[in-house]
Amino acid sequence: MIRSVQYKTGSSFAAPHVAGILARLLSQHPNLKRPVAKALLHEIASPWESGPQIRD
Repeated sequence: MIRSVQYKTGSSFAAPHVAGILARLLSQHPNLKRPVAKALLHEIASPWESGPQIRD
């Protein structure tokens, strides 16, 4: 069992996570419209509050 956590930042690291969230959301709600899905993502997202912001 892995007992450590490694934090990464950047849009290239975040993109697969967001895609996975959308895939699960759309599998449960296949008729969900794109603007609604985007609004839901914005609603559940939380800002990264430590360290400098890095453009990827």
